Amino acid sequence: MKKYSFKKTVVGWFNLREEGSGEIVATIPFEALAKLLPGVSERRFCGTVECTERRLDEVLNG
Repeated sequence: MKKYSFKKTVVGWFNLREEGSGEIVATIPFEALAKLLPGVSERRFCGTVECTERRLDEVLNG
């Protein structure tokens, strides 16, 4: 399991970064964030999520 932080962009998508790294892993729409973090509010603008690399790959690549 890895921890990722997310922060909402000006256009409403979310930058996803591996915790402790400044590099953006992905920029995802709210729908993808909701798959990683069920029950997350659309009003949420930042936070963290913990998931496996496999789960993240499934969400990013279908």
